[in-house]
Amino acid sequence: MTADEIEIQIVAPIRVAYMRHVGPFGSPGIAETWRRFESWCEAEGLAPLRRRRFGVAQDNPNITPPERTRYDVCIQVDDDLHARGDVGVQTLPGGRYAVVPFAGRAAEIRAACPHA
Repeated sequence: MTADEIEIQIVAPIRVAYMRHVGPFGSPGIAETWRRFESWCEAEGLAPLRRRRFGVAQDNPNITPPERTRYDVCIQVDDDLHARGDVGVQTLPGGRYAVVPFAGRAAEIRAACPHA
């Protein structure tokens, strides 16, 4: 990743449904969580390819022990969707975000982030 690939965006708060993975970033468990979550989205009729999806690292892996890091797989939802089972609902806070495109495997994410 190069500096010219990083885009700063001002983002409004976004309501999302999410499923959480706890464990090392880049572990196969994250991909499995995405698969389970996408199956849930299909069952709920959320058409994942037409809604914004997000992967949100909740912890800094340089501070938090790997077995305790949290990663949320998310999809933007309307106000009428409510949490149930393994799926929660939260609002991602608005503000300035560094947005970086990434295509690859989960195990390659950490190496792609210059300060991770």
